[in-house]
Amino acid sequence: MSAASPAVWLFGALTLAASGYYAAVVAAGIRFHVDVRRRRALDPSPLPAVSILKPIRGADAQLLDNLRSHARLDYPTFELVFGVADAEDPALSVIEQLRQEFPAAAIRALVCGPAGDGNAKVAILEKLSAAAHHDVFLVDDADIRLEPHTLRGMAGELSDEVGMVTALYRARPGTTEASRLDAAWISADFSGQALIGAYLAGMSFALGAAMLFRRRDLERIGGFSAIRPYLADDYQLGVRIAALGRPIRLSGQVVETISGDAGWGEVWRRHVRWSRTIRASRPGGHAGFAVTFGVLWSLLLLASGGPAWMAAGCLLGRYAASASTASRTGAAVGWRAAPAELWAAAVWLASFASRNVNWRGRRLRLDAAGRIAGEAR
Repeated sequence: MSAASPAVWLFGALTLAASGYYAAVVAAGIRFHVDVRRRRALDPSPLPAVSILKPIRGADAQLLDNLRSHARLDYPTFELVFGVADAEDPALSVIEQLRQEFPAAAIRALVCGPAGDGNAKVAILEKLSAAAHHDVFLVDDADIRLEPHTLRGMAGELSDEVGMVTALYRARPGTTEASRLDAAWISADFSGQALIGAYLAGMSFALGAAMLFRRRDLERIGGFSAIRPYLADDYQLGVRIAALGRPIRLSGQVVETISGDAGWGEVWRRHVRWSRTIRASRPGGHAGFAVTFGVLWSLLLLASGGPAWMAAGCLLGRYAASASTASRTGAAVGWRAAPAELWAAAVWLASFASRNVNWRGRRLRLDAAGRIAGEAR
């Protein structure tokens, strides 16, 4: 090794760092499994009445089934409060069909009007929270599908000392290869990063797929209006509730997002948006993603003439970490784990090019703190 080139030393160090990261993902997954089993052995917290707040924009082929999964929840008292910005939104007809199928369910739809400045989704949430009848909120996205037991499980974990319960999620792919790679990345890489945050780095953020919290804690941080300027509203909500001394708990429940039949361009724009919002919200953590790209560093190590055993060990670690995380989320990732990670590395590099993002048909410019600074030119 004394005659090794600087490239071998550099890529060898990065490969070893990535191998350590993969080991940490496996360890965090084991801790998550043990923690969930321990919690299930305890008496659950009382089940409060819950208002499920769902901002919706547009209607795809999956929307009705997604909403049906919420109406079928096995839970004593809950309401579904939907919000759209426009009275012509096709989601309203889907919600009306849901109401006809489930006449006994408490279902309401609000037309919230133009959002004005800031995050349009949060502007709707402001009005939904004001109209909600109950004091515990579940906020999840329109593309999320729940199991009948999901809300019961999450609410049972919302003990008095916990500020929020948030959930891992797996992705159900569509028929396109882009959607399959998207699902592999969400179910393995993203969930692995969340497990690291929860069990090794200390969880002070939320996962936007599903967030359960109390009205009083929302009011203490200034309500949804306090986070309206930010694109990463889920991160801001979680970090501000955690700052109250109210811990964020990662639920033993796993929810499902429906990827649909997205093409490469749509998946690329969405992933770059996520990466750029993380860069603005958590610049240190975003920079640290460099150690998570072991597949890339292993290939570069081999190309530089480095030891094959080190590269092979790192690749094995990659698949061990993916298998571990996928087993926690109930997903099937398989051989796409390595391509998904190479894709993530390309997205990460692209995130440094600018602060502009594509979101809900708009091209927005973010400032250094992740606030929406207007339309990008």
